[in-house]
Amino acid sequence: MANKADELTESLVQVIWIDTFGCPAGWEFREELNPGYTRVKSVGTVMAISDDFVCLAPHVSQPAGDGATQVAGHITVPRRSILEINKLELGRSFTAFSCLAPE
Repeated sequence: MANKADELTESLVQVIWIDTFGCPAGWEFREELNPGYTRVKSVGTVMAISDDFVCLAPHVSQPAGDGATQVAGHITVPRRSILEINKLELGRSFTAFSCLAPE
């Protein structure tokens, strides 16, 4: 598993995993409980991976100047909760555009 995990480091992936669901804002009667869980799809760059977890960051800066990479919004998902890990490949099927106002 370690070799396959090493191959995913720095890759763009989709992780499908199970998370808890619930925790209402106030008290409720036992008869009103609706236990369950939710299936989550998370997409990001694999920042760290082990037999116990996968750490994803959806926002990764491009190193400039001193080459220091920054990440934002990272999430660490326990392996026991993961159903699938799908490596994503960027193709030519998207259109690049700029959010900058025209000059």
